[in-house]
Amino acid sequence: MSRFALTWFIFGTVAASAAVDFETQILPIFEKNCFECHSAKAKKPKGDVSLDTAVALAEIASEFEWKEVVGLLKLPSGDDDLMPPEDKGKPLRKDDIALIEQWVQEGAKLGSFIAFTHRVGKQTSGLGQKSIATETRAAAAEVDRLVAAGLQQRGLERTPEIDDATFLRRAFLELAGRNPTAVAAAAFLESKAADKRSGLITQLSDSAAYVSRHLDYWEKVLRAQSKQDGNEQDTWLRYLRTVIAANQPYDQWVREMFTSEGRMWENPAIGFYMRDTKNRLAGYEAMSAVFLGTDIGCAQCHDHPLKPLSQLGYFKMYGFYSASHPFNGTQDRFTAMKDRDFVASYEKRNSDAREKRLSQREREMQMVILGYVSSADLKNKITARDETSGSRVPDSYRYDDVKHKSYLHPEPIFGKAPALAKKGEKPMEVFAQWTTDPQNLKFTHVIANRMWLKIMGAPVLGPPTDIVVPEASANPVLAAHLAELMLACGYDLKKFQAILMNTRTYQSVAVPAEKVGADFVFQGPVMRRLSAEQIWDSLLTLIRVDIDPPVATPVPDFSFLRALRGAESPDRYWELVNAEIDLQMQDKTGYFGARGDSIRSDVKTSRQGFDSDFLVRASELKSPAPDGHFLQVFGQGRRGVIEDQWDTATIPQALMLLNGNLHDEVAKPGSAISTALGDMADPAATIRRIYLAALARMPDQDELALARQVTADGSRESYFTLLWILLNTTEFILQP
Repeated sequence: MSRFALTWFIFGTVAASAAVDFETQILPIFEKNCFECHSAKAKKPKGDVSLDTAVALAEIASEFEWKEVVGLLKLPSGDDDLMPPEDKGKPLRKDDIALIEQWVQEGAKLGSFIAFTHRVGKQTSGLGQKSIATETRAAAAEVDRLVAAGLQQRGLERTPEIDDATFLRRAFLELAGRNPTAVAAAAFLESKAADKRSGLITQLSDSAAYVSRHLDYWEKVLRAQSKQDGNEQDTWLRYLRTVIAANQPYDQWVREMFTSEGRMWENPAIGFYMRDTKNRLAGYEAMSAVFLGTDIGCAQCHDHPLKPLSQLGYFKMYGFYSASHPFNGTQDRFTAMKDRDFVASYEKRNSDAREKRLSQREREMQMVILGYVSSADLKNKITARDETSGSRVPDSYRYDDVKHKSYLHPEPIFGKAPALAKKGEKPMEVFAQWTTDPQNLKFTHVIANRMWLKIMGAPVLGPPTDIVVPEASANPVLAAHLAELMLACGYDLKKFQAILMNTRTYQSVAVPAEKVGADFVFQGPVMRRLSAEQIWDSLLTLIRVDIDPPVATPVPDFSFLRALRGAESPDRYWELVNAEIDLQMQDKTGYFGARGDSIRSDVKTSRQGFDSDFLVRASELKSPAPDGHFLQVFGQGRRGVIEDQWDTATIPQALMLLNGNLHDEVAKPGSAISTALGDMADPAATIRRIYLAALARMPDQDELALARQVTADGSRESYFTLLWILLNTTEFILQP
């Protein structure tokens, strides 16, 4: 069936004429005839009206009627209100006016346009020249102004401002991924500083807890796992930790992953590709969804029935991604030796006296490390082909406009195709530059929308993996402004989040999720349940004093892997592995360095227990945790698809909170909360510290009276009963 026939079959009709495209048809008219007076090109736009940014255009639509603008274009010669003025040039051609009028009748849609790039001398890159305030207070105020305008249009008002205690817990959960300690909570609430809220945001943004929280976040988005398709991915997780800790600009580390090649232990960014060695199309589709906000999965089998996404375009763009491919050549000497002699050598060691003395934990450590050293295998490698790469039309292609198996030149599925101009230039280098170029409007929209969703609890442009154009947003002006703000921040995600958290919008009473629809305009942020990681880490705050791992992640000592690759015999191979086991068991730095805790956590999570030696933050555990682990019970997800976590309440969750082993760890003498409570000589003070530790606030008078009844006998057990009651409340499980 021809593509035309299939389209007719699906829709029953074909549009008589294509819709007017703003960027290719309307914007050139504005540039030629209007920008001299109404753009950033003018020192002060006439009448404070600009036509070169989506924000300015949306403001025109909200303050005037576009049909009024068209009326000004049609006025007779000599009329003082004629646009453009006769002293500024010739009137618009009738064809241009008709085109603008058609565009207005179709809804004055902007598509993915954000801003026009003015060229002065040599070309500059970026989204226009509009001045965007990035100083935190001013930037936050501008966001609030745009939110307020959207609320006013609908006759709505913001919810009341939250108190300090609510802000404290909300900020900790958002930036640190856990509750504050009782000591930290008391210090903040007692502070009289006028800027203590902005100060807390800065403090948390620069903390080790921030790194753990955001490693958890990006592992979900990138579907990052400790092991995938037989490949150990811990080095990739180390890479993600490093870029987060360094606050590397988002566009920069996206380019690093896209253009990565080599072995995992040489270039850990290749974990981006190693994640999907057995299903490359899944990796390609995830790349498009995460970084371009475009769900292209439907186009793998046929043209999308509702969007301009073709099956041919799908496989053309795949030519970029497929050019960076896992090594699939012959095994090297090390791999062949390992495969041939592994079983015999392992059996020999089992009969050895030292092997018999290995503890269960040492045996487990050995097997974990043996899994990790697969990084030394030459097969764990990404090779990037040159500019001759591309994909071919698959046999499943259902249209007759191209031949099956014919070569397809790599092209993006939307937008202007970048040229593979330089000899030897690799397709993903070109694609990485095209993707992260500020003129690729979707890239900036996607990450701005994603961060807004993360902070506010609902998106402004729809799902981050399949965004809508700004004019389809409930607040188009806000949506366009957020993209400009992201660019002005230089893709600094820490700064962007800090601006949003300093807004009055964020610091408003949360709106119940059931009241949030497609037309939501943010009377306040959305109330959410804590993630599995936030619950786990908040409970661990009661157990461990040193809960947050160090921010710095040392570069591994690769001599271990180099030595393994050069091992002249199986005996030498085992000698090196056992030496590494000894280093890890003695808490000394070996190849795994600061990720040694993660190695030991793999040992523990493989047993699904709650041994106090391995109660570490979720970011330090095997990703994802095994079935039956607390994190899985509370909805961590399997990292199989993008953000597959879930937040449904279940009976096993209630039983685990009520009766799980973590209760014993919390109540142990020497736990963080036990130390904070001290001798419990003052009942009222002890109750207040328990409330601070569990809910980051003081009890009111009614709660204090009830708590006194629970702890009437003054026993240690009664105080921990009160604590466990609070940890099983709805308030604990929800982000305020």
